[in-house]
Amino acid sequence: MLVRPILIAGAFQALFLLVLVVNKRPSNRADRYLVAWLLLISLNLFFFYDANAAVPAAPVPLQVIGYYLPLLHAPVMFAYIHQLTAGAAIKRFTLLVHALPFLIGGAGLLYYYVDPNIELSFLRGFIRHGGPDPLYYRYFAGIPLAISGAGYAVAGLIRLLRYQRRLPQLHANPSLVNLDWLRYLAIVAVLFFCVIFATIQFGPDTALITSNNVFLLVGVVTTLHVFILGYFGLRQRILLPAQEELVAKSNTGKSEPAYANSGLSSKDAAVLYADLTEHMTTHHPYLEADLNLPGLATQLGCTPNQLSQVINQEAGTNFFTFVNAYRIEAVKRKMKDSSLAHFTILALAFDAGFGSKASFNKVFKETTGETPSAFRRKNLKKAS
Repeated sequence: MLVRPILIAGAFQALFLLVLVVNKRPSNRADRYLVAWLLLISLNLFFFYDANAAVPAAPVPLQVIGYYLPLLHAPVMFAYIHQLTAGAAIKRFTLLVHALPFLIGGAGLLYYYVDPNIELSFLRGFIRHGGPDPLYYRYFAGIPLAISGAGYAVAGLIRLLRYQRRLPQLHANPSLVNLDWLRYLAIVAVLFFCVIFATIQFGPDTALITSNNVFLLVGVVTTLHVFILGYFGLRQRILLPAQEELVAKSNTGKSEPAYANSGLSSKDAAVLYADLTEHMTTHHPYLEADLNLPGLATQLGCTPNQLSQVINQEAGTNFFTFVNAYRIEAVKRKMKDSSLAHFTILALAFDAGFGSKASFNKVFKETTGETPSAFRRKNLKKAS
């Protein structure tokens, strides 16, 4: 059968990607969770491969572990997303709590395995037994697998969406921080686990799919996840932590409670703002396409929270709008210079620090009320 070679290929692909991630430079903490996820996925695919053999080679205790591995790799995937977007690792105790369903589920099945009145085995990935039908593994052995996968995927998706909304407070070029691939993967994961749950619970009874093919389907889709996440995960840059105190300002509009712990008085904020504007006009940090809040704060010798407070209170705007205002002025100056007429508008935009054409066009139109091309034509005409 063609499907089983796909499963074994996926397992080895996961191990191959694991080696690449381990040797990736520069590395970051999020890579550790990606390595753990790839290892668990590889083991899970080996389980699917072995479970669909005529005679599985793994003993029942190992098959129990393989059956419940999704209860581990779902929270590990969430931990990966959490590390990328929050910049802080999940505490070890919390990780242990997330692992409890795996430990409890495995212990429950092993209990029935050692019960002399029940002959527990696996066939094509499904639990098989002799004797009375225990309520435990009829209703609680399979359901947590789907609930866990879908639940963690939804939680990861919510965190990604929240982070995306916070980016203007942290980055002057949010388009450079692209998490669309991970968001789409989370959406697919939610749909996938819902379909798998319905398939496992009702498929064999309704003849929609035979029980022999259910876990083969799961394995093939898991293999696709390996290729997608491995490819993009290797290229993923470390993100900026989404600081909750910055979000409080954005959501409530009340500056004092949001920055209560910044340590800046009104006088200090005014001084820092003067230093900021001087730094922007003298050293032109906005020309850096990847300029972000922590980086600019380091240049000024203050904390990101203090810098955010100053921009919000003194300039009345957020980091994204503040920095791009300087970039727009730089582009406008160059557009008025006839000696630069042979440069394209996009080249001038990139030279001023913008990271994408779409972002530049949008910001320029919102700032000036004109399109870049119309502005340039009008001013070059005046210059001639």
